[in-house]
Formats: sequence, C-alpha cells, structure tokens
Amino acid sequence: MGLLHLLRQRLSDSLHHAVLHVEDPLLGPMEQVAEGLWRTTGAYALFENAPPVYVTLEGDHAGPAPDLRAMLAELQGRYASLRPAIEPLLRNADPRSAPRLALWPHATLESVEIWRHPGDHHVVLALDYALDDFPEYIFVIRVENWQPMDVLVTG
Repeated sequence: MGLLHLLRQRLSDSLHHAVLHVEDPLLGPMEQVAEGLWRTTGAYALFENAPPVYVTLEGDHAGPAPDLRAMLAELQGRYASLRPAIEPLLRNADPRSAPRLALWPHATLESVEIWRHPGDHHVVLALDYALDDFPEYIFVIRVENWQPMDVLVTG
C-alpha cells in the first residue's frame, strides 16, 4: 500500500467518525481525526527558534501510542541531522528552489505525522513542508529508519 493510498484512506476515515478528545501529557489537547489517529488541537512547539507545528500520532481509542510519542521526542534530537538529507528531496520536487543558495529560510515545517506502516508495522514519519515559492502545495517527506526516503507533493 503506497503512502498516497494510506493518506487518502485516513482522510476518508476521518469523515466517518465521531470526534474524541484527550489530554496528552506531552502534547496537550488532542482530537481523534480518524480511527486510531490523533492530532494536536493547536500547534506544538517542537523545536526551539522555529514556528510550532501540528503533530499527528497513531494510537488507539485511549490516545496516541506511547512509543510513537517517544519517536517524536527522538525526532527533536535528530532533526538537525536529517535536514541535509531532506534538502535534495525538496530541491528536486521544486525546480524553482534549485538555483537558490539557501533553501531553509524559505521552507517551513508545517506538521509532523508518525504512524506504523500497515504492512510490517515499522514506524514511518511524514514531515510536511511549505515552500515560499510554492505556497499552494505541501511537500511531504517520508522518513523511515531515520532516513528521508521520498517526497510526495500535495495541493
């Protein structure tokens, strides 16, 4: 099952369920946006000196999975080392950014999703970026085993 199919299925599921709310000890108020998928109700300050982002974590009826919450904490420590590998994916997806010397002043992390792959249940992260040159699109970077794998452009 591809990433795009999974995202479409989650969106479809979100249209057919009653919204539940929980108070997460780390992230604060969260709502269930689809069966087993929890999103912060407000933006969360994930990184110092960066705009807050929305966070979505897989879980169960009681709230986000504790091990995925731990992955979010690990992302905070690993994010700076991921950025050099993310940059070429963003540049290749947005040809207008290639000539620019500095990408990061023009790329904003908007949200983070963490879930288990439906096939083998390994953890997948999706980092959603907005680029100044392409404001109508979101660039979703899929990260597995702390390696950026590919980019999906939505809009």
